[in-house]
Amino acid sequence: MPLQTDCVTTLTFTNPNICCHLICADAQPIHITFSTLRHQKALLQLQKIIPGLHFEQNLAPHPFLKNLEYYFSGRIRTLPVEPASCPFIKNDTNFRQKVWELIGKIPYGETRSYGEIAEELGGRNYARAVGQACNHNPLVLAIPCHRVIAASGSGGFAGGKTVKEYLLQMEKTMLTETS
Repeated sequence: MPLQTDCVTTLTFTNPNICCHLICADAQPIHITFSTLRHQKALLQLQKIIPGLHFEQNLAPHPFLKNLEYYFSGRIRTLPVEPASCPFIKNDTNFRQKVWELIGKIPYGETRSYGEIAEELGGRNYARAVGQACNHNPLVLAIPCHRVIAASGSGGFAGGKTVKEYLLQMEKTMLTETS
């Protein structure tokens, strides 16, 4: 479903370990990042995609923030996000869309290598392109690119290696606690 609004809301979620910046259209996130700079760039890009768009900073509790709270406490394992309504996804390449679709299928607490994702797309030679798609993921956490790792270790992450390692360890811990 296409974005059908001329106003979006910007939000920030923080807990002791994470700070996420979000852009939401109604209750639906259309961009999630750990970087203030990426958040600002996304706002500028969104204005190019949707001329006349304006932004509101939401100071009142937003319904999606509760989902993030539940996610980080282990009460939910996936975020209720509709990637099809995300203008950043719809306006990106078919290759990246396929990568993000595959990443979205990686189960909570599990990982896949860049090479494994690349093989599903036609060959290990796409591994770097998979990494670039991860780097451009507009819905981190909802499309869990932190679960994509290098064959030799954790690999890069747009939110930083420390955040990636925290997310992977958090999921592993939550799985252990609920088993």
